[in-house]
Amino acid sequence: MKKYRCTNCDYRWEAQDEPFECPKCHSASIESGGGGGSFVDAMKKFWWLIVCGVAVAAVAVFLMIPRTSTRVSVNADTENGTMTVKLSGKHAGEYVIMLNDGERRFATSPDSTEVFWDNLTGEYTLSLVYMGTGEAPKVHEFESHYTFASMFERIAEEMEEETGVSQEVDNSKVGRLSDKPSISTVKLVAQGGEYTATVVLGNHGCTVQEAEFSIDGQEWVKSNVFRNLKPGEYRFYARNASNPALTHDVAYNLEQPVDNRCISAADVNSFLTKMENKMEYSKVRDALYKKISRGTKVEGNPDIADLQDLVNDPERSSWTVTAVNCVNGKVVSLTIAKK
Repeated sequence: MKKYRCTNCDYRWEAQDEPFECPKCHSASIESGGGGGSFVDAMKKFWWLIVCGVAVAAVAVFLMIPRTSTRVSVNADTENGTMTVKLSGKHAGEYVIMLNDGERRFATSPDSTEVFWDNLTGEYTLSLVYMGTGEAPKVHEFESHYTFASMFERIAEEMEEETGVSQEVDNSKVGRLSDKPSISTVKLVAQGGEYTATVVLGNHGCTVQEAEFSIDGQEWVKSNVFRNLKPGEYRFYARNASNPALTHDVAYNLEQPVDNRCISAADVNSFLTKMENKMEYSKVRDALYKKISRGTKVEGNPDIADLQDLVNDPERSSWTVTAVNCVNGKVVSLTIAKK
């Protein structure tokens, strides 16, 4: 049985089959549902409430989704004084990884996502500094405080393992016996087709005075400067002079040095003279602009501000270049005078 209502006289009744008219007033205006309206009618009437409810639910679900986060993986060997830190995630390359012992602070470059430290002793605090733009992404929790065994303890343990007897360590000699050198960079100076290389050590290993150096791992010298090196592949070594087992090495490719010699005043005047040949003017002018920028400043005549003014000057043949000012092989200005 279904319920029906007459919209004309509001008469309500139940019937097995759908009626054609109202039993009371005989009107054909009939609706099902006993006056409450059909489900479809209710949907039509309250559609905006349904849409708003769906929108609110969608926003709530979106806010519950976690933002892109950065994960930190730390492998710290507190007995041997080493630590490896790796960052992963979309924004991993936007952090600086910092390690602080209260007196010294070690930091990576912003685009580094992995770092290795050794020769760590005492207490350290590990932290991240966000260098990106906008709000910093979430970082998963990680252990930030570490305590590494002292050098004294490590050497004493090594000596005890070797001899089977617990021994006291002379603290004044620990640095010479245990500090591993760390090559931070190799400074290169090119001259005459050859290089002079200076090996620079970091500040958390042994000093230059306590180290020995090599470029083949066979012949060791006290000087950290290597001269007359031809272009090619090299590997620079540094080791603790008191403990040769503590060694660090890095590879460098010494490329063919660029010729930084500057063009001479005589060469510039030669170009200007050749421009007097109208048939060669454009060719010579373009060749000069490849050597010197057309915007290069010209001194000596207030009406000629740069090289292009000099080249376009109808009386350029009356001028001569007396000096060329160069910085690192690049012409920065010319000086001219009347012939």
